[in-house]
Amino acid sequence: MKSITYITRTAVAALILGLVACASTPSREQSLMPTVNQYNDMVRWKRGDLAAPLVVKDEAKLFRDWSEEATEKYEFQSWHVREVRFESPVTAVVEIERKGFIIPKYVEEKFRVEQQWVYTEDVGWRIRDGF
Repeated sequence: MKSITYITRTAVAALILGLVACASTPSREQSLMPTVNQYNDMVRWKRGDLAAPLVVKDEAKLFRDWSEEATEKYEFQSWHVREVRFESPVTAVVEIERKGFIIPKYVEEKFRVEQQWVYTEDVGWRIRDGF
């Protein structure tokens, strides 16, 4: 009788641990938006140095060049996500709209960007194109 109770308790404990692990591990889709938010906030605040680690390594130089130019030419005031499309389990397109000013005109403009994101195990989501 004790062995049945022990087995039952062990099985219930394993089931609970499994459910907790599943509930606490965000899916790939759920983990995209925190990364998108972090990246775009850093771009808004002209912190290319902090946004750079969220860029695919092969595109690092292109991003650096873009970031330097954007810092000189634009003053982004806000941004928001217009649309998210998952093209596969490891690729997504995020349409962003930024509002800001072109320097030195200081005329408010809207900028739409389609950001290409890619997911890699042990790294997470990284932007590949559409900085």
